[in-house]
Amino acid sequence: MKREQIRKEVKKIPEKPGVYKFFDAHGNIIYIGKSVNLRQRVSSYFSHNIFNYGINNRNGFHSANKEPDIFFTNKGISNSPGLNTRTRIMINSIERFETDETGSELEALLLEDRLIKEYMPAYNVQQKEFNSYCSINLSNDDFPSLKIENISSNKHSNPNFLLFKNRYRAEEFSRIVSKYTGIRTCADKTPLLHCMNYELSNCSAPCRKCISTEDYLNIVDECRNILSGNTDHIQKKMETKMQKLSAELKFEEAGEVKSDLTIFKKYSSRIKFLRKFVSGITILKEFNKNGLVLLFKNGNLKNIIRNKLKDNDIELILMSEGFNSSIAPKLNFYEQFDRANILYSYARKNSDTVSYEFIHNT
Repeated sequence: MKREQIRKEVKKIPEKPGVYKFFDAHGNIIYIGKSVNLRQRVSSYFSHNIFNYGINNRNGFHSANKEPDIFFTNKGISNSPGLNTRTRIMINSIERFETDETGSELEALLLEDRLIKEYMPAYNVQQKEFNSYCSINLSNDDFPSLKIENISSNKHSNPNFLLFKNRYRAEEFSRIVSKYTGIRTCADKTPLLHCMNYELSNCSAPCRKCISTEDYLNIVDECRNILSGNTDHIQKKMETKMQKLSAELKFEEAGEVKSDLTIFKKYSSRIKFLRKFVSGITILKEFNKNGLVLLFKNGNLKNIIRNKLKDNDIELILMSEGFNSSIAPKLNFYEQFDRANILYSYARKNSDTVSYEFIHNT
């Protein structure tokens, strides 16, 4: 399809939420995206003469007459020459496009996620690869410690573990848990004469027999609860310590605890959502002009209700005919986790119009 013809087709796209798909000359889907305004988003790829330029291996688009002054990035049109090579190649590979209109931005978000996982487009990376994900688990030895491992989508771990989208987040969470519980983070099973974590009061040092086995196993049980999503106890412990330090006029140390508490609460809120989302019934409501209720069971979408319901209509929702149907393909655990992260971020961003609640799975 010629570029001029594509631009004519773009003008027919509705200005509504939905998902767009880009195809190459072989009919393969190379990119899937979403937008609250499909026409505006798709037209941004074709409304400028970026296709009139060739591709220079080092400097991007070029012309015999002049360098282009408008570039397209994944955040929109930019006048910066910093367009990466991967995006340049993708744009010049687009042969045609298709759009799927949805009733809301939230539905577009879910449809985009499902289609990416189904078609695995070459230029969609984040929502189809889980290689950057890390897990936090307890080691299996005499004195269990917190261990961080890179995971792959075909690895099965025991249920008492947490997933993080990257290693930095996993290490930050592990640091705070170790600091306020005293659990080991080192992998050395042999007793150490000198332990920096112990000297800094960040470890109870069971390997040096600075704590009894029974007391240390109580710490391990506490950490197991934290990894299971039960974080209230450690939050109260941190709050108590912060108040005590403030009463003793140790404001700098109290400030450090407050900073750790703020970070931990951020992770704790997300962890609780993720844990409940993948193991029970979740009802997500969006109060917009149409009204939208989404029902999930064990992380899988079961029903969409577009008529606004009353807050006490939970039983009616659960008994709805479509609840046991298969609106969307069943996802594996890592796909469920990724979807939960996407929905949690959306709910936080739109907290004034989006709410969610969990029903215990029976």
